[in-house]
Amino acid sequence: MRVSGSFPKLLSAAVLSTLVAPGLGAADERKDRPLIVTSSQALVVVSTPVPAELEPRIEAWKGAPSWQKLAFCRELLPLLREADPCRTRDYEWKAGTHDLRLAAGRAAWVLERMLDVTLPQVRPDSQAAELDVVAEAAAAAFADYRARAIAEAESASAKGGRTVEELTKTYRGRIQPDLRAQAGASSAMMARLLNEWFPIGRGIAELETIVGAAGKIDERGVTYRFDNGLSGSVFLFVVQDGVIEAVSVWTLE
Repeated sequence: MRVSGSFPKLLSAAVLSTLVAPGLGAADERKDRPLIVTSSQALVVVSTPVPAELEPRIEAWKGAPSWQKLAFCRELLPLLREADPCRTRDYEWKAGTHDLRLAAGRAAWVLERMLDVTLPQVRPDSQAAELDVVAEAAAAAFADYRARAIAEAESASAKGGRTVEELTKTYRGRIQPDLRAQAGASSAMMARLLNEWFPIGRGIAELETIVGAAGKIDERGVTYRFDNGLSGSVFLFVVQDGVIEAVSVWTLE
């Protein structure tokens, strides 16, 4: 079984069968099914040789919940320093635009749409120092979006969001990591919880209270794994001083 998720380098075509954006394909047929963040690196870089085909997928992702958009964009940030070529056809670079034949160019193009910003151009001849400037601008835009998402979630919670105690009554016992028979239902319920309870900036202890089970701790963070033996998902919570700083979701295939 392989894991498709946050990888430091570009991903192979082996993960392509898992790439589904919100509103597209079988993964959105049931409303209670999680909208999995299968590697946005793979979606952007290797899912299609025709850049124009990315447009509807990115438009779909723009409508995802904020925590999913943050996870999606966070994976793309490292690509902004990658000058590796992408498999491309039916495309010709035009001056004044990002070069979508390059990993950095595609990542910049997507991040502009997801974060509603304008980034310095990634050109065919962009050097490492120039890509650093693009990466720094994107990181600043991402930090700004993250801060606004946290503020909006806090405001919504203050205006009537459910308490940890109320959420616990709904979700405890319905999210069971490592229980194969319940993997799909548990994964769907975790995604539903995160859609209701914005996790960034919250304490990991609160999540453990709601779920009723602690995740597994390793060098990456705290993980909840839902695996039926053939497929599944892993939710990774990056934690600092007990506070959830970021979330990634991987598919198991």
